[in-house]
Amino acid sequence: MREVPQPLCHFGIREGVPAFCPGVNREKEVREARGMLADQRVMRVAREASRVEGTGYGRWTRVQEVVEFAKRLGMRKVGIAFCIGLRREARAFADILEAHGFEVVSVCCKVGPSTLPIPTTRN
Repeated sequence: MREVPQPLCHFGIREGVPAFCPGVNREKEVREARGMLADQRVMRVAREASRVEGTGYGRWTRVQEVVEFAKRLGMRKVGIAFCIGLRREARAFADILEAHGFEVVSVCCKVGPSTLPIPTTRN
């Protein structure tokens, strides 16, 4: 596996850093986000996410990553939000999660009434 160098801004170097880099143009937000890690629950989620990525990145499917992440956090219930066009895939994902012992709750983007007017003709 190829070694990825640390970004320049990680070392406080501003020259040559892309303008879109949040470490340069969103310093306040980056500090606030880092401050959130003082919350032990947030730190635990961040730590386990990092461990799962470090162990499975490029080797596991996203489904395997989700299962492992949820297990490491001791979750018993997992929620799935999906688009109606992906209902078959969501069902397959729910089946896999259930096979791993999780209770699955789901919601589709087409759930509930809409208050938007429905056009009767197309232009």
